Amino acid sequence: KVVNDLVLLEPILEALTALEKDSCLLVRVLALRGLGNVASGSPEKIRRHGAQLLASMLQGMDDKDDPNNLLALEAMSSLSKILDHLEERDVQSMLLHIAIRIRPFFDSE
Repeated sequence: KVVNDLVLLEPILEALTALEKDSCLLVRVLALRGLGNVASGSPEKIRRHGAQLLASMLQGMDDKDDPNNLLALEAMSSLSKILDHLEERDVQSMLLHIAIRIRPFFDSE
């Protein structure tokens, strides 16, 4: 698997992170999916990039150019993959931010 090779992982993360700002919604959704899949393909390397990945998912949930919340849904799906591989101490400082971003989706119908 490509994501198991640390030499390749860094450029992949940089490229996917850059695509988070693309004007096309589908590209942004797929970038978040790719970032979330890093957790599945290389869970042992998640801790090293955990903060960056969590920040990307939070940013995805904040996207205002997504009327159907497709990006937010993908961000939450990827977030669940990432959180599964992080230690509590790695996430603790961001838990409040995560809860604040997710709560509106539980309030709306």
